[in-house]
Amino acid sequence: MFGRALASERGRFGRSLRTVAIAVVAVTAVGCGTQQADGDDTRESKAGEDVTYDLTTPPTRADAGMADGEKVAIDETDEGRLVSLGLPGDRTLETEVSLVTFDSYAAGVDADTADPTGMDMHTPRMDLSAATTVLSESLRQLGGAVKIAEDWRRAAEQAQGTETVRSENTPLEIGYLTARVQGRYSPIDQKASISYTLYWG
Repeated sequence: MFGRALASERGRFGRSLRTVAIAVVAVTAVGCGTQQADGDDTRESKAGEDVTYDLTTPPTRADAGMADGEKVAIDETDEGRLVSLGLPGDRTLETEVSLVTFDSYAAGVDADTADPTGMDMHTPRMDLSAATTVLSESLRQLGGAVKIAEDWRRAAEQAQGTETVRSENTPLEIGYLTARVQGRYSPIDQKASISYTLYWG
């Protein structure tokens, strides 16, 4: 999952994605909550198209592919593809996700023209064992405590009912940005996913 080579590069972010659809979305997950996003640009990419994002310095609107006048850019796939983030301090996060968003909501009234202030990523849903491995590896790459992943797995295995079991969500300071990674497990269908939130605005 973490060892596939990145396919090709284009521009500062090395984006090799081909835009196959543009749609209007009404609601999108941004940061830690849900924001209304009218007229935002959604790019639907094919699974398997690897992509690299350079976050060693704060990205611009052009870097993130944010259209003029928009507060968010969304790139999603039906399944998943390898995404590699170049981070400050020579850190790299490599993981497989199905959704990537950049937004400028933290810029307030200037959000329509401001550079991005945050980024979110979400993995496809998977079984708990696979999700625990992804969470542990992601925490290792970000400099977090990998014990969080095992604690979450044990709690999830004992879960009953309908309440989502979430892992500890400790902020990790990496240069100019803060990163959070969290596992989420649903006892209803016994599936889990990992979410990533990075913010700097």
